[in-house]
Amino acid sequence: MGADLNPVYVRSEWGELKECVYGATDDFLFPKWNIDADLRPVGDFRKLWQENEGRQLNDVDPEYFASWKKQIDDVVVFLEQSGIKVHRGAKISAANFKFPEGYN
Repeated sequence: MGADLNPVYVRSEWGELKECVYGATDDFLFPKWNIDADLRPVGDFRKLWQENEGRQLNDVDPEYFASWKKQIDDVVVFLEQSGIKVHRGAKISAANFKFPEGYN
């Protein structure tokens, strides 16, 4: 970490939120379904993931993707309107989409 950067410090989880990191919503790639994935999704999303590992959600179900994207983007707008500084992740590169599952 550079000398000009402040480290992340949280004194209390109940403190005032002033700044946060929120993920990018450009893409949603279903990772390979493996044993740890079995603990995460439930319901219809579980089946959707199992049937579409390695595919983009926008290609599989554009309406679902649009709803997911809007929900996240709306939260960011709310946070920013509340005076909270929000950092967004950058678009994921094609090379990073291959890690760690090896999809082309």
